[in-house]
Amino acid sequence: MATTQGETQTPITQELKAAAAEGRPITVAEVSTIASAESEMTGRGPAKGGAGAVAQSIHDRQENFKAKADEVLQKPAGEVTKEDAADLMRKEARAIGDNPGKDSVSAKIQSIADKNVNANNA
Repeated sequence: MATTQGETQTPITQELKAAAAEGRPITVAEVSTIASAESEMTGRGPAKGGAGAVAQSIHDRQENFKAKADEVLQKPAGEVTKEDAADLMRKEARAIGDNPGKDSVSAKIQSIADKNVNANNA
């Protein structure tokens, strides 16, 4: 996982990224706890690129992936498009901090979209 500009690598940020890579959701309560602890340590707010910001960013990316997955999964299988699959894969990659594996949700949606394209071309 790459470090983004301005982001500090600390044990907590590494733990957060590892949890995200394993698919564990970062909760609002965790974000709040981390941001509060960081604020107490710094005497001001959470630091830009600090653990609180990293936690919030991961949480937001996970929520974006979840929302897109819910949207796509509400569609009838025959209406799932390659665009749906590509967008879902991008969001899943951002949520986990790496490319999704072959058994990922987005890979399964990609397979459905490919079948739809093949069926429409037959």
